[in-house]
Amino acid sequence: MISLKLREIVGGIVLAGLILVANENGFAQSSISGPRCVTPGITYQYLIGGKPSASALIRVCITGGHLTSGSACSSMGATQNMVLVIWDSSASSRKIALTSGSRTDSLVVMGTMDLRGGVVDDTDKVQSYSKVIGVYTFHCSQSIGGSCSPNYKYQWQSSDNGMNWRDIDGAVDKDLRFKGNISGSTYFRRITNELQSNSIAYSDWARLDIAYGIASN
Repeated sequence: MISLKLREIVGGIVLAGLILVANENGFAQSSISGPRCVTPGITYQYLIGGKPSASALIRVCITGGHLTSGSACSSMGATQNMVLVIWDSSASSRKIALTSGSRTDSLVVMGTMDLRGGVVDDTDKVQSYSKVIGVYTFHCSQSIGGSCSPNYKYQWQSSDNGMNWRDIDGAVDKDLRFKGNISGSTYFRRITNELQSNSIAYSDWARLDIAYGIASN
């Protein structure tokens, strides 16, 4: 019998995910819980629960990663309560398998990467301000990573010195269309908030310069 339960907890060692239950002929039942969406290279904790009988020993094996001991499989035993897993970045597939007695059930794991905030197009990165030009467009690449099913929220910011930033009202699209006067060179960047993991990343900066001899108003 297999049952599933989904939950999410963010922490240093991640404890979230599905619960996989194996019922060995009605006599032994064991479960393993842990995240299905992982970032390679990070240590994840998978908890083993249930009450297996002495005749239904437990073993956990990893495909596309390894235990922190360096082994692909844990030792066979009835007293295990958790395993620590590091997933490999080069793996084409990732899976954690729980063996209880003669039954084995598997949990497929998907990989992601740390959130990356995007890159401003080289042709847009530095532009010259002029009163004649009404709107300045800064194109930025799509953010990637942060979750296996990412949900991105964007916010553009501006700065007079590249250090102190403030949000630009209404600038919440992938690209920035800036309209307004500036009194000196102005920097822009985009914040990405990935809502599933609540992680944040920044794009590189762009700049709007005032050309020599051109007044700001």
